[in-house]
Amino acid sequence: MHQDLINALTIIGAISPVGRLKIETKLRDLPQQEQLQIVALIKSADNLAYFWQGSWVQAARAWLLVRVVEWISLGSFVPPNDQTQMIGWVGQLRTMAETVVRQQLLELVTGRATLDALALAQCNLERQSWQPKVAFTEPLKHNDNKFCYLVHAMRPSTGLIAPTRDTLKMHEYTVKKLGRFIEKGSDGTLTLKSAELYLTTPSTIEAEMLSCSLICENRKKLYGNFSFGFILQAPSTNICIASPSDLAISNSQARAAVLAMQPTPLHRLVQVDAFLESLLGLYQQPLKSPSQILALSSPTGHNEVVVLGFAGKERVKIAGIFIKVTSKNMLWQSFVNDDAAHCLRGMILTCADMCGVPIVPIQDDNDKCPGSEIGFHEWLEGRKASLSPGSSPSIQATPSLSTAGSSSLVLGDTVSVYRDRDLIREYDMIAIRQDARMYLQQGMNPEQVHRRLHDQGGLPHKVVERVLESLGHRNYM
Repeated sequence: MHQDLINALTIIGAISPVGRLKIETKLRDLPQQEQLQIVALIKSADNLAYFWQGSWVQAARAWLLVRVVEWISLGSFVPPNDQTQMIGWVGQLRTMAETVVRQQLLELVTGRATLDALALAQCNLERQSWQPKVAFTEPLKHNDNKFCYLVHAMRPSTGLIAPTRDTLKMHEYTVKKLGRFIEKGSDGTLTLKSAELYLTTPSTIEAEMLSCSLICENRKKLYGNFSFGFILQAPSTNICIASPSDLAISNSQARAAVLAMQPTPLHRLVQVDAFLESLLGLYQQPLKSPSQILALSSPTGHNEVVVLGFAGKERVKIAGIFIKVTSKNMLWQSFVNDDAAHCLRGMILTCADMCGVPIVPIQDDNDKCPGSEIGFHEWLEGRKASLSPGSSPSIQATPSLSTAGSSSLVLGDTVSVYRDRDLIREYDMIAIRQDARMYLQQGMNPEQVHRRLHDQGGLPHKVVERVLESLGHRNYM
């Protein structure tokens, strides 16, 4: 490498080793002729200095080097034919003292300018239309005929690609970090139980760059026809970019597993720095409002919104859990199959209870996703279970082993059991408590909730009383 380039890199490295490594990596990929082109350009301002200002010359060359490496793309140096930008940079240097040159150099190579620009972009006027209270429906007030949600759909499991020599460290990190959520098949393949990861540790979303979608009463298509997921409450500052169609954006650049692949801490910092620059690029794209995105979305295709789980002090929260159903409130068969295979119901109920959020049925008659024989409320209350494909769903009632004695009801905090001569019926108290809490939050008083669950839901009085008592309501009748 040319000595003038090494000298400029030395100045940059004294300010930021990360900045030096980034620029040096780009320069080393260039043929010698193109490196000499850059040397000529960074010496363009030399004649502006007086003979005793050798240190100013070196600082100015470093300043110009940081600028011109922006013209390196895919291993080639491609400066613009028009010299206006270069002339402008030299013109700026004409009026700058050495202290100012070095201060600007500090801002350019430490990422401070990127962070400042990112903070500004996160608070621009376009993002105000994404304020949760302005743009989106409160899940507790769900209305099938009028709603708008920002959702993160999920699949029950995700296959992990077999590691190569280059990705072995990333693979080892993933297995170590998420070991309890990884299942090994008989053929040695690894599967991440992604739904279990998110539903049992919902705070995981805060560490992710989330691929989301907007849905409303007449735009419900999701990627892969996924049948369940989170309804999100995202601060407007966390909305990176949105499109009426798929963006096909990789969200893995600064994941811990990817950083584990880097050979040194310095290379990891370079990776993070590159992620911040690409993130700024997303934020600086024009951002349409949610209503505009939905209006431009195809009824047969999905839109995409990229959301940061955590941005400064602002965190994405779970506002609800959605499940796709038909217009007759019957669960999609694909969801029933997934539930049977992965035991989703228990995890969904526990997650909703833990987060204090409702489970919302989204009516969507989709030709590719036929309905099942299980109603949403039957499933939610545990009156019908998801059975494996090929089996017919049935009420959770089994013949009693004992035929003697009268009927009885045994109450419990998680399950209550009714027995008589002919059958045993179990009541899932967690699911019933979820329903009761939702009705209370919607404004019903305890007596109205009791009548709703008993008269319409067919639940025994004692079961409903036990549930409402657990929610702090006694002697309400």
